[in-house]
Amino acid sequence: MKKGKVLGKSQIILAVMVLALGAAVWFNMKYSSSGGTKYLGEAQYVNSENSELLETSGNVADYFETARAEREASYKAAQENITEAIKTAGGDAAALSEASKTVSDLALRQKKETNIETLLKAKGFPDAIAIIGQNDVNVVVKGESLSGAQTVQIQDIAMAQSGFAIDKIKILAVK
Repeated sequence: MKKGKVLGKSQIILAVMVLALGAAVWFNMKYSSSGGTKYLGEAQYVNSENSELLETSGNVADYFETARAEREASYKAAQENITEAIKTAGGDAAALSEASKTVSDLALRQKKETNIETLLKAKGFPDAIAIIGQNDVNVVVKGESLSGAQTVQIQDIAMAQSGFAIDKIKILAVK
């Protein structure tokens, strides 16, 4: 080492890297969305994003019965429209193929919704209704509020049955 030289090139580079690492840790803690330590696999109950509390003006049982009846009427109307389209298509193979695919998709969607509802009842939820859309799943369960564990259970069942990602699943609690 030369006399009078306090810091070498490698010491300066090391000091800059330590400062950069410290700044990265500080920014991560300051702008972290979890507000605390988050471990891999840790569940978090999110009110504004995935779960809401829906208040009904009448009887909760009536809400579920009405929702199921409306869903069934909607499916029945869609099936009637498809049947009519098949009749008017005549011998057009492409139209018949498309109608057949649509009928198959509707039947699969109904099966998935029924599976979600059945599994939620098996997990101890008194009543539930699942509505699978083109790009998302809405699950309505009976209850005052949902714990984080219950939210995760619902999400797991909905993901497994529907095939949608967790950010496409919305959970509503009805009291």
